[in-house]
Amino acid sequence: SSAGILNADLAVTDLYPDNHPQGGMMVRFTNRGPDSMSDINVPVSCQVIAHFIAGGVAPLTFSKDFTANVALNKGQTSAHYTRIDLNTGLYWYEGKCTINPGWKDDRTDNNSYEETIKVPGP
Repeated sequence: SSAGILNADLAVTDLYPDNHPQGGMMVRFTNRGPDSMSDINVPVSCQVIAHFIAGGVAPLTFSKDFTANVALNKGQTSAHYTRIDLNTGLYWYEGKCTINPGWKDDRTDNNSYEETIKVPGP
């Protein structure tokens, strides 16, 4: 690729809390190549729908937009704090994060990832 033109497939590959029951929601990115990414700012949009475990309360939706600074060679992953805090003792969550790459990304089907987040089962 010519200088300054990035050709990397950055995929959103996981959502998880960094701690239970209270912790921050983390998003994991994987660089599927072919180019390496060095100090690239990636716009990220995340949202969670919080469902009260005890029921009786309408779900709450929280959204955060932030910029993740990514430096990954092909095949590497990195985790980033989404700026959303969770309490899996009180809620279970439907989480989703989407990236909006500012470069040539031929695969857009992996630019978004959804996962249910709750206390690990027995």
